[in-house]
Amino acid sequence: MSIGNGCDFPSPKATITSLGVEHVRLSYHYLDTGDIDGYVSLLAPDVQIKRPDMPLAHGRSEAERFCGAHLGPRGVHTLYRVFGEAGNIAAVGRFASARNGHLLGGEETDFVDIFTLAENGLILGQRRFLSPTYPHGRRFDETSPR
Repeated sequence: MSIGNGCDFPSPKATITSLGVEHVRLSYHYLDTGDIDGYVSLLAPDVQIKRPDMPLAHGRSEAERFCGAHLGPRGVHTLYRVFGEAGNIAAVGRFASARNGHLLGGEETDFVDIFTLAENGLILGQRRFLSPTYPHGRRFDETSPR
């Protein structure tokens, strides 16, 4: 069976995308367990991370400093879906805040992270989008009155 690159082997982009999906999943595990060194090992040297809850990070050292200071083991990411194409990965999930290893009730946020991969499969870019907050701190769900 040919997959569009004229041979029976996965294209380099398909291989990088598969590797990137695993790197993205592993990055959340490292952040949730406070393993900042492990997290940084998945980042390209010239990584850029843009999130609404921390300053823009350029490069591994800034990412390490910001993530160590801002993220540490401070919660749990629950991933609903991680998928990708052509070296780009999307992760859809929920983040629940924690303090001293205990989840804090009511402090959960849905997110989508979009990742760009370097040619070697390391994370080159990350952009986070958060679900909107509605009046009274509630988020929309199908059971909410309209």
